[in-house]
Amino acid sequence: MNIKYQGKVIASIYSVISIKNAEVLVKNQIGEDFDPSLIELEPETDKERVGLIRRDIAVSGDTDSILGTTSDNANLVLVEFSKLILALDSVSSIEDVKQAAASFKQNAEDLLTKLDSKEYSFPYLKKGLDNVLLEVGQRATSVNNVLFKNTTI
Repeated sequence: MNIKYQGKVIASIYSVISIKNAEVLVKNQIGEDFDPSLIELEPETDKERVGLIRRDIAVSGDTDSILGTTSDNANLVLVEFSKLILALDSVSSIEDVKQAAASFKQNAEDLLTKLDSKEYSFPYLKKGLDNVLLEVGQRATSVNNVLFKNTTI
């Protein structure tokens, strides 16, 4: 990781560094009179790039908050999908299908409107569906291999 001040490399380290620690390094190199907003962290490896991204994501909420939101999302999808499946199970006409979807229709329209207007943005849309499915499959396989490495099931 290169630590730059006014475009000039002040120091290089081999890990992700906090901006506060970078400020200390710059201060030691330049002295007390510097503008912290001019410090740049320039990753040199993929691990450093990912580390900076993870650090920046932490601004969106602490791990427990992000996990809670993820859990809420998973629960919402499970419950609403279950309601839809049960409602669709008893349909006999297109009107019945419309009625089955009606309970969540306004929420779905609101969500898609906010996505279209860029008020909301979902990372998976920027990553691309193929990349997300690949990542989900790889992560699930990796976890599965750990959980079941000593079993024959």
